[in-house]
Amino acid sequence: MKNYNDAREINLVDMLWSICLKWRSIILWGIIIALIAGGLGYYNATKVIDIETIELKEDEEQDIEYYLAYKSLYETQEDYNDYAPLMTLDANDFYSNVLIYYVDNHYAVEYPVVDEKDNIASLIQAYKGSIKTEAMADDIASTLDMDVKSISYATEYIDLDNVYGDTVIHKSIDENNSFVITIYGDTKESCQQISDLVIATIANGQPAMVEQFGEHDITLVSQDLQKVADIDLATYQKKNIDNLTSYKVSLETKAEGLSRAAADYVNAVVKAEEEEEEESNLGTIVKYAIIGFILGMFLAFFIIALKYIISNRLRITDGFEKMFDVKLLGCLPNQSQGKKKIFRFIDNIFIKKINKNKRIIATEDSLSMIVSQIGLLAKKDNITDIFATGTTISELGEELAKELSKSLKEKDIDLSVGQSILSDASSLEKATNASGILLFEKANKAHYGDISRQLDTCERLNLKVVGAVVIE
Repeated sequence: MKNYNDAREINLVDMLWSICLKWRSIILWGIIIALIAGGLGYYNATKVIDIETIELKEDEEQDIEYYLAYKSLYETQEDYNDYAPLMTLDANDFYSNVLIYYVDNHYAVEYPVVDEKDNIASLIQAYKGSIKTEAMADDIASTLDMDVKSISYATEYIDLDNVYGDTVIHKSIDENNSFVITIYGDTKESCQQISDLVIATIANGQPAMVEQFGEHDITLVSQDLQKVADIDLATYQKKNIDNLTSYKVSLETKAEGLSRAAADYVNAVVKAEEEEEEESNLGTIVKYAIIGFILGMFLAFFIIALKYIISNRLRITDGFEKMFDVKLLGCLPNQSQGKKKIFRFIDNIFIKKINKNKRIIATEDSLSMIVSQIGLLAKKDNITDIFATGTTISELGEELAKELSKSLKEKDIDLSVGQSILSDASSLEKATNASGILLFEKANKAHYGDISRQLDTCERLNLKVVGAVVIE
């Protein structure tokens, strides 16, 4: 018996199109896994651990306290590193505008009588205090279209004391009646915009300062906007990055040292905090469902591809003659309509794509070509009667069988149609009495092994196989 596995090849293009035609199963699996994953997400999102029921030892309470403290430090530092302007500026390429103000409160001392107090220091501090406010942060955020999480850090673009955090970067030139404001920006435009906001705030706030401190003049002496690179800023950024790394290592170490009870307590506390920040758990459920849908589709895709590879069903007609050493006379379309499926038009789109590069021949023309080939082969081998069989001969259809028989009759060839010679004794007997055998096989239904055994039977009984017709 011929070993069909030696000649069988996997056509990747045909496999991919076969998978596409199973799109209903793929989507169904996606929906099923999405529902399961969504349910799991809901369970995780709503799972509540009652903190009061957790019994903790004194050392466990201390471990929890340390862990939560490091967690707070880590989250604060992480938030700062991600959104603070001093951390997002490029230390080697940013803009700085130095504003120098001079304040004159008209203070004079006439010796030997001192009749008034010099309030210049308080006046300067009052002006500085009017700049780095929530209102200024909102104005900067609005002007620069900043992320919501960056708003609380927006006034870092304004440096009143010439420092990065605790790091002094310039020697203060505040002296006597002068004070300095340094403005930072990613671009020249943004630096000037923030400078304009500061200048306007000081100018608009002067009347209130006069009312509080008395008559005085405040003058913008100079402003120097230029592109700069600052190694001190780079040092400050590195310091904060190192702090985050240190906090992360400490947090992981503390987490590993937590007992099961302490870990449950911490998870409950963290979950409670998250629920305070989120009004609902819908986001978590949707995320789980989307991931589940994608995984479900991938799983279905994998299973269908695996079934295609390991299946021994007849797939395509390409290579049929090479595999079975039988002449392929032609292909006929499936006459059975099968079950009506929803969204059938999608299947039709795939089928059109599959047949895009194929020459589509009408059923009548295909039948005519098959009859002509049978006639020529029968005449050559002096065959006058043919018995039609096949492992899936029932797919031929009664009407098509009658039409084929009628056409062959015109060529003086008698055609009789039976069942599979592998399973029907009477068909086997009829086949032995016929001068020729014609095989009909259904693609995606007939098994390679059955076809091979059928041909082996014909060979053992010295039955002449005229050819084969595949029903697609």
